[in-house]
Amino acid sequence: MNWEAVSAIATAASGLFVLVSVVMLAWQIRELRTATYAQSYMRALELLSDEETRNARAIVYGILDQRKPLESWSRAEIVAAERVCGRYNDVGMMVRYKMVPRNFIMDSYEESLGRSWDGVTPLVEHYRKTRSNQVYNAFEFLAKQSRYRQEDDD
Repeated sequence: MNWEAVSAIATAASGLFVLVSVVMLAWQIRELRTATYAQSYMRALELLSDEETRNARAIVYGILDQRKPLESWSRAEIVAAERVCGRYNDVGMMVRYKMVPRNFIMDSYEESLGRSWDGVTPLVEHYRKTRSNQVYNAFEFLAKQSRYRQEDDD
């Protein structure tokens, strides 16, 4: 028996097995990433599209459309703005830390992000002066990302 031929065949077979294993591993990682992104995106949609958040956004849009100064905001308007800020901030953290791709959020909420940020800016600026200048930074990050993307589209 030719042991060199047997050894060569065994080496080729193990190389093929390693190659198939690497390809399968890469496919599994891609599928896992897709499933993780889908799960994160569904969570982001839950945060941004529940009824209370949609109603809060409508209130923020009303404040923006009326150009209402912060001093004349009602308690309900402040609560609505805080809800919008909190929800977009949570999603902004998900995007910033790559739990969900930015385009997933932008494709669905790009316009809403900019309008919402414009509406809550007076409250955020007040909080940054009186509390912490880090308040709602992830929301601002996300809003800026939407602005950059809109500029790229123009």
